[in-house]
Parts: sequence; structure tokens; C-alpha cells
Amino acid sequence: MSVLAPPGPDVNDAYYFGCGTDVGHFWWHSFGGGPKIWNRPAGCPWSYEVDGGAQPDRGRPEGLCALHRKDGWTLIGWWDCTVDRRPGSCSAFTLKGDHDFAEMVAALRELFPWVVARMRFELRLAAGDGS
Repeated sequence: MSVLAPPGPDVNDAYYFGCGTDVGHFWWHSFGGGPKIWNRPAGCPWSYEVDGGAQPDRGRPEGLCALHRKDGWTLIGWWDCTVDRRPGSCSAFTLKGDHDFAEMVAALRELFPWVVARMRFELRLAAGDGS
């Protein structure tokens, strides 16, 4: 079951931050297979501060997530070395609206299956990060 409305405006308000197939962290748009976005996504309250700033404390294992809400958007951030093996490599996913953690993970799976397919770990919410 989809957590989103049928394709339309809602998918235009979902973005992934992290590596594509090569080293280098960028914003990716869910519409049209995920083209790179070189600047802050339109309407999104986060920019490149999510690069190491949206995840749980350093040293936490891959897949452990922090949940954030800001200006009508929800974001999860996690440490992720699936493409970039250097310490501190990370990912984030944001979706317009107020969503709980399970909804965010379901939307990530639906809209960015190529990200989820490479992960060999489950996403889970860090204790105390359910704000």
C-alpha cells in the first residue's frame, strides 16, 4: 500500500541526500528517476547542512536514524557507507508534511528504491530521536 497519493504533486516534494552510484553527496529528486539537484531543493527547509548534521551522534552504526521536523517537512538522516566508505558518509530523506518514522521509511522505499536496494542494514530510529 502506498503512503503517498497517486503520482502527482506529492512526489515533487520528496528528496534524497547522499551518494548516487559514485562518491559525492548531492540532493536527488524523486521525480523522473532521481536527477541531481545542485542547490537547495525548492521549498525544502534543509540544504547541505544535512551532510553530517541530520544523523544521530557520530560513531553510531549504519541505519540508525534521527527524525527531524521543520517548516512543514519531515526528514530522517542516517550514517550510510554503502557507496562512500569513508567515515562520516551519510544519507538523508525528506518529505513534505508531518510524517512518523514508519511513514518516512515506507516513502523512501517507494520513491527511492535504488537507495534502499544497496543497503545491507535496516533503518531504525535512535532512542530519543522520535521528535
